Parts: sequence; C-alpha cells; structure tokens
Amino acid sequence: MNDSADVRALRRELGCDLKAARRAAGLSQVQLGRRTGYARSTVSTVESGGQNVPRVFWERCDEALGTGTALTGGHRSEEHTSELQSPCN
Repeated sequence: MNDSADVRALRRELGCDLKAARRAAGLSQVQLGRRTGYARSTVSTVESGGQNVPRVFWERCDEALGTGTALTGGHRSEEHTSELQSPCN
C-alpha cells in the first residue's frame, strides 16, 4: 500500500527535524549513523523523508542528539496518521 500524502509530508518534516538536530549537534551523517548503529545512507534517506524506519531509530537519534523525545514523538505522530488512514481499521 502506498503512503498517503499526509504521511509522506510528516515523514519529510520529521526528516528535516532530524537534519536540523544533527547539524546543531555538529555531527555528520556518518557520525550519527555510528552513534545509532545505522548506516550513513539510512540517515541520509530518512533526512530526505524517503524511508520509514522503526521507532528504535528515532529513540537512538534522540539519545545521540540530546533531543529528549522530540524525534520519537514525531515518529509517533507519523504512526498515528498512518493508522488512521489504514483500510484495515
């Protein structure tokens, strides 16, 4: 099933938030990837809104970037929007 426009927009917004937090922390994509256990390519694709990653990715990013639960909270919003639009509900 394709993601709705709303879910894609939330994913792009959350990716922009990740990029801003990473840059504010002075980290490269490679460095954030190493701190979270993910590849640089995953960080890059998530920042552009092109990949749906599990909650643990966001939790690790929050921890590595010192953002509290800001990114994990955004991921919860994306999950909620996706669930609301699922025809299986």
